[in-house]
Amino acid sequence: RVELWRILFLLGLFEMGMGHESSLQLVVIIHRHGARGLLLKDPYNLSEAGEDPALLPRGAQEMKEVGERFRQRYLAENASVHFESQVNDSLVLAFSSNLKRTLATADAFLAGMFGDQATIPIEVFGDDAHDYLIRGYTKSYKFDQGLKEFYSSNVYLNLSSQTKEFRQRFNNTDLNDFFDTYDRCVLEYYYNVSSGCGVSSADLMIMTKIIGMLEQARYGREWGAVTATSALVSKVIGILENFNPSVPSARVIEFSAHYPTLISFLSGLKINTSSPVMTKFPNFGAAVSIELYQNDTVYGLRFFSLPGKDAEFEELYVDDFPGTSVPLDSFLNITKSSGLSSTLQDWCTANLNSGTALCPSSSPVPAGYLLGGIAIGTVVSCLILFLLVLLRRRGRKRLHKGLSRDVVDEPDLRT
Repeated sequence: RVELWRILFLLGLFEMGMGHESSLQLVVIIHRHGARGLLLKDPYNLSEAGEDPALLPRGAQEMKEVGERFRQRYLAENASVHFESQVNDSLVLAFSSNLKRTLATADAFLAGMFGDQATIPIEVFGDDAHDYLIRGYTKSYKFDQGLKEFYSSNVYLNLSSQTKEFRQRFNNTDLNDFFDTYDRCVLEYYYNVSSGCGVSSADLMIMTKIIGMLEQARYGREWGAVTATSALVSKVIGILENFNPSVPSARVIEFSAHYPTLISFLSGLKINTSSPVMTKFPNFGAAVSIELYQNDTVYGLRFFSLPGKDAEFEELYVDDFPGTSVPLDSFLNITKSSGLSSTLQDWCTANLNSGTALCPSSSPVPAGYLLGGIAIGTVVSCLILFLLVLLRRRGRKRLHKGLSRDVVDEPDLRT
C-alpha cells in the first residue's frame, strides 16, 4: 500500500510537468532486423539451419526508413519530441547480435536516423554461441524445458487443433514448425522471394493472426523466455538507473535484435498484455522505444511501439502503473523485484545453465542438454576451453562496411 501511494504521488509530480517542463534526456530503441533471405528453424530447440541469411536490399532500405521515422520523432527541427540538448552521432551506443542480418540492419537504421555519413561503432558480444544478451532465448536450458511444457499445454494444443485444417493447405502438419511456413509466404508475397507458397492476401492475414498467437505465447511470460532475456532487461535498467545529465554520455542507445527478443523483453518489462504490440507478431523492422524524461528532480519513463515504417507510434502501458508516464524509481523497484541478471553468472544460475560451455561451474549440466545429449566430461576441461576462447576473443575487432565492431565477451550489464 505504501508503494502504491508513492507511485501515485510521483506520478502526479511528473505528469504535472509533462508537455512544458519535462525534458527528454535519453532514448533506448530495440528493433527487429529488416527483411532477409529465407530462414529455417528447428521447431523444437529454435536453432537455425543453413547459412545466416543476409539482409535483402529492400530490407535495408526499409530499415533506413525506420531510422528516418525516429529521426523525425527526436532529431528533426519539427520533431514531435525534443531532446534537452543537441544529439548527434557521437552520442550514440549501438549493439547487435553477431549475425549478418542484424549488423546490416543496424547500419541501415543508424544511416536513416543520423545520416549516411555517420560512422557509429556497433558492439557485438562474441560469436552467436556466446550471445546471451540479445539471443539468450537460444541458450537457456530453463526456456528449453519451458518449451516442452508449452507444447503440451492447453494453449498450444487448442491453437494447433483449431488451425490444423488451414495449415494443412500449406503442407504444415506441426504448429510449432509454422514459423517457417509463415516466413516463406511473407517473403514471397511482400519481397518477391520465390518459395512456392502461393498465398493469397486473405490467407496471409489468417497466417499472421495464427503466428501472432503462437509466438506471443511461446515467448511470453509463462514458459521461461523472460528469464532467458533477463540480461537485456538488466542492461537497459542499468542504463536508465545510472544516467546522469551532468556527465557526458550516450543519449540514444540502439539494439538491433530479433522478434523473440522484442516479445520476451516487453514481457519482462510487464507491458500490458492488451497492448497491440503484445498480441501481434512483430513485423520486419518493428521497434520499441523507452524515453527518459526529467522534470526538475523527478525522472519518468514513457514507452512507445513503432510496428513498421509506415505505422504510427503507439504509446504503451506498464502493468501496476495507472498512466502512460511511469516514475523511474518505482519502475526500477518493481522491475528489480522480478529478478534480473546483472552478470553472466546471474544469468547462468537463473537459466539453469551451469556446466555448459557458456556457463562453466561445478554444477553438473542437466542430462541431455549439451551437444545433442552428450554431457560435459569434466568441469576442468570445460573451464579450460572457456578460458582459451576468452583469451582468443579478448580485444578483437571485426570490420563490416567500414564500421568497427567491438567484440565483447561479457558485457557490463550495469551501465
